[in-house]
Amino acid sequence: MKKAKPLILVLAVLTLLFIWMNSFLPSGPSSRVSGYVTRLITPLLEIIVGKGHVTEYLVRKLAHVAEYALYGFWLALLAKADGRKARTALLIGFLTAFLDETIQMFTGRGPAVRDVWIDLIGITGGIGAGHILLRLIGVYTAEKKEKEE
Repeated sequence: MKKAKPLILVLAVLTLLFIWMNSFLPSGPSSRVSGYVTRLITPLLEIIVGKGHVTEYLVRKLAHVAEYALYGFWLALLAKADGRKARTALLIGFLTAFLDETIQMFTGRGPAVRDVWIDLIGITGGIGAGHILLRLIGVYTAEKKEKEE
């Protein structure tokens, strides 16, 4: 895990830059991007939520969850590489989400406490996925060592 840490750190920073790049977009360009993504994924989402129920609002909130889940995943792997607990990753994720909403105050978009909570759902899911992956790798490694002995 320690060998992969630089790569994981780069991926976490790139994910964070993507998140904040979207936060720095003024409302007009942000809405255009959201509209494009909404049109792109509507057929897929309609399978889940039903025809005519996909809105730009839904897509924006799903985007919050998805991008923060990826960020939480990287944070979980970094925490493991540093020998830290998941709560460290969760705290960093919360601070990132809080700062993300603060950035939006300066772009003509309204910050929302609700979005911080949505981001935390994503972070928590990503941390959980990271821990599941690490657990699976640990089981696989232990079984491999057992077979070699």
